[in-house]
Amino acid sequence: MLQFSGKDPTKIRFGRSQLCGFKNGYNFVGHGGPLSCADSAPGLEGMLDELADHDPILTYGDPKSKRGPKTRFVPSYVAYDKKVLKFLAYFKQKTPNSQEEKYRIRYVHILYFLEDDTICIMEPNVDNSGIPQGKLLRRHRVPKNDAGEYYHWRDFDVQDDVCFYGLYYHIYDCDPFTRQLYESEGIDLRAADESTPDDPYIHDRKMRLLPHTYVTPPQWDKLRQFLHMDRKVLRFYVVCDDRDELYGELRKYILLYYLADDTIEILEVHKKNDGRDPFPCLLRRQKVPKKMHHSLTFPSINLEVSPTEVKEWFLDTDLKVGGSVCIFNKRFLLYDCDEFTKNYYRENYCITDFTPVDVSRRAQGLEKKVARPPPNPEPLVLKTPEKDYMKYLENDGIILRFEAELESQKPYHRERRFIISYYPSDDTISIYERVLRNSGVIGGKFLHRMMVEKPESTKEDPVYFTLRDFCIGTTLQVYNHRFKIVNADRFVLTFLEANPCGLEGTIANLNQFFQAHPAPQPVCTSEEQAESDERAPAGGGGLEVREVSVMPDMSQPEYRSPMEKYLDEKRRTEVEIEHNKARAEGLAQTCSELKQKTLAPRKVTFCEEAVQRCE
Repeated sequence: MLQFSGKDPTKIRFGRSQLCGFKNGYNFVGHGGPLSCADSAPGLEGMLDELADHDPILTYGDPKSKRGPKTRFVPSYVAYDKKVLKFLAYFKQKTPNSQEEKYRIRYVHILYFLEDDTICIMEPNVDNSGIPQGKLLRRHRVPKNDAGEYYHWRDFDVQDDVCFYGLYYHIYDCDPFTRQLYESEGIDLRAADESTPDDPYIHDRKMRLLPHTYVTPPQWDKLRQFLHMDRKVLRFYVVCDDRDELYGELRKYILLYYLADDTIEILEVHKKNDGRDPFPCLLRRQKVPKKMHHSLTFPSINLEVSPTEVKEWFLDTDLKVGGSVCIFNKRFLLYDCDEFTKNYYRENYCITDFTPVDVSRRAQGLEKKVARPPPNPEPLVLKTPEKDYMKYLENDGIILRFEAELESQKPYHRERRFIISYYPSDDTISIYERVLRNSGVIGGKFLHRMMVEKPESTKEDPVYFTLRDFCIGTTLQVYNHRFKIVNADRFVLTFLEANPCGLEGTIANLNQFFQAHPAPQPVCTSEEQAESDERAPAGGGGLEVREVSVMPDMSQPEYRSPMEKYLDEKRRTEVEIEHNKARAEGLAQTCSELKQKTLAPRKVTFCEEAVQRCE
C-alpha cells in the first residue's frame, strides 16, 4: 500500500496494493519505507491531484478480503425514545338528558409515540365542566380496520377526521415538533383550522362569570307614576270621518288617556233620536299598540295582543290637537281638548298651540256619495221553466221500459240488472235495480225520476238524454255509471211507430232486435212495475196496480185521446157551474118573494077581527 504521510508530498512509502485517502492528507506506505514523488510512477503526480480534489477510496484485489468499519446498530426504542407526535383535536358529544344543552364540544390531545407506534388520548382539565376528564384512551396500538392493520403516523393530517372505536375526532392543529418531523420526511401538513366551535355550556359559564354592570333604575317608575298620576286623565274630543265611503258619516267620540298607567279609552257621544243603540264605550280601557311585529309567514290568531308582539305603545306625546291617530286600523282626528289637558301639555311639554279644528265643514273636493241601486231593467223574479203542456197531456201515463246491465271490470257487478223507465211526457228517467237473492247488493230504487244530463253536457248549455239515445246495444253513462241496454218492451216499438217523428234510427234498431228475438222476455213483472213507478204508493196498500204497458187501440170509434178527454171534462165542468149558478139565482128569487109576502101590512083591524070571531 502506498501511503502519503503528512503534509509533505516528497516523502512516499511503498506498501501493499492499496491506496487510502483522507481529508487531512495522503500517506503512501510500502515495505521499503517512505518514497518520494520522484521514485513513484510517471502518473503519480496526476493521481495525487485527483485525490486532492475528489477524495476517493480505491480498493484493489478481492473486495471481500478487506471490509470497512461496520456502522453502529441503534434500535428504534432508543432512536425514537421520548419522541411523541402531538395532534390537537375535538369531538362532539350529545347530551339528551340535559335541558340546558343539546351537545358538548370536548377538546383532546392525540399523542402518537414513535418508539412503538402506540396512541394515547388525553383531555385537558376544564374548570366547572361537570364531567370527569383526563385520560380518555390508554396507550396502545389502535386498530385501523377489520383487516388487522393499525394506525401509523402517516395516516394523520391536519383538518382530517380519524375514527377510534366508533368515535370520530377532528384534528384541527398540531405542535411545531410534529410539523418539523413531517417536513423532514417530505410530508407537508395542512394549515391549522381556525374555525373551531365553542362548547355552549362552557361559553354560558364564562358569560355568567363576567362582571355585570348595574343600571340604576330611573326615579320615575311605575309605582311613582301611579301615586302621582292617579285620577289624572287627559280628555280629547275626536271624530271619525268616513264620509268618503258608501253610507259613511261623521261621528264624534271622546278619547280619555289615563296618566296613571298609559291606557286609552274611547267613549261614544250620543244625541237624542240619533237612531243608534246607546252603547257607552267604543274601546274599553287598555294599552293601545302603536307599532307591532307583523309575521310574514303565519297570521296572528290571538284575541289579545301580548307585550312580546308590540314594538311601541301609544303615549301622551303621540296625542296633540290637530293630529290624527290610528287605533286598530281606525283613524281618529283630535280636534279639541279640555282645560286640564291644555295645562298638562303647557307645564310638561311647553306646548301652547291648542287651536281647535272645525270639523263641521267638509274637506274641499270631498263630496258625499249617494247610494244608487245598480241598473237592472229586468225584475229579479225567478221564472219557472216553460213546459210543453200538450206533450204532457198526450203522453201522460205512458212509460217506456228498457232492461240494462252494468258495465264493470268486477264480475259480480256484471250480474246486476236494471230497469230504465223513460217518461215521454217530460223526458225524465228513473232507474230501478232488480232484487237478486244472495247477490250481496240491496236492490230497489237506484235513481229517482229526473232529467239526466249527458257526459258532454255543460252548465251553460245542458244536453239531456232523449229517446234517440235508447237503442239496443248502446251504452248510457249516467253519473259515472255505464249501463248497456240489452232488452226492451214491445210497447216501446208500438209507441215509436205511432209517433215516428225523428226516431227512425231507434225504430229500425228495435225492429232488428225483435226479429232476432221473436218472443223476448218481458222487462219486468207487475210487482217490479209498481215498485219502479214512483206514483205507486209504498207497499201497495191493497190497491190495484195500473197496467200502463198496454197501448189502447186508436182505430176504434169510441177511442178518445187524452186531449179530447181533458176538453170534455172541462166543458162538463163549465156546464155544471152554469147550472149551479142558475139554480142559486132561482132560489134567491123565491126567497125574496116569500119575504115580501110575509112582511106585507095587513088591512084588517083588531075590532073587525073580534067581530068576525064572535059571528
